[in-house]
Amino acid sequence: MRDRHNELVVQFASAEGPPRRFDLRVRVFDDGFGFRYEVPAQQGYDGVDITEELTEFRLEDDPKTKAWWIPGRRWNRYEYLYNTTGLDAIQMAHTPMTVRLASGVHLSFHEAALVDYAAYVLDHRRPGIFRTSLTPWSDGIRVKTRAPFKTPWRTVQVAPNAASLIDSTLILNLNEPNVLGDVSWVEPGKYVGIWWAMHIGLATWESGPKHGATTAETKRYIDFAGPNGFKGVLVEGWNVGWDGDWFHNGGQFRFTEPTRTST
Repeated sequence: MRDRHNELVVQFASAEGPPRRFDLRVRVFDDGFGFRYEVPAQQGYDGVDITEELTEFRLEDDPKTKAWWIPGRRWNRYEYLYNTTGLDAIQMAHTPMTVRLASGVHLSFHEAALVDYAAYVLDHRRPGIFRTSLTPWSDGIRVKTRAPFKTPWRTVQVAPNAASLIDSTLILNLNEPNVLGDVSWVEPGKYVGIWWAMHIGLATWESGPKHGATTAETKRYIDFAGPNGFKGVLVEGWNVGWDGDWFHNGGQFRFTEPTRTST
């Protein structure tokens, strides 16, 4: 895989007050760009509490611009159906967020090398302007660290169409090199999941006559998976806890105890 980019490092230092400095590193690829902030070791930064990041992405607020996004930082899960809307309908969006400009050019906003740092969501602050809102700790602090440190790369992939975004290696190139050594034993594979039947109403999460995650149904999926090239079957909903208002009552789950109808 080819890693071809141009790089620019801009150093910033305080002109008044206690001496402070940080670097902005930018890498521009054929299919987009990434940038990050790098804070070197310096006096007074033995411990750092980051309360906000002010990075903003500015897009033309054109009614012809379309975005594909899921709601950011909801209270109990990440799994939402993607919305296809104009920019004005977005309040807070998880990344990757993909945008098709009026010209047809596609942009995808995400991040790379996210290690020991808060992930961000895109907060729609003003028309067409999105700020990186870092996920906070319970006390409101976004990141607790010490110098020297580097933020993750903030990435923008650029492509003439949606299909070309799939071919981008920008994020992979910005991630740190593999430190695990030989990973030839890792084999990607496809799997099927019983839970989709619950999502479309063909089966239920709760026990009863339409309970989806039963032994018999799992065997039926296994019989299908083998001959059709699937390496696994994911079974979800087999255990006690899915009856009633399980969505709001996570404490009722028993992950070592199957329901009577699942056996």
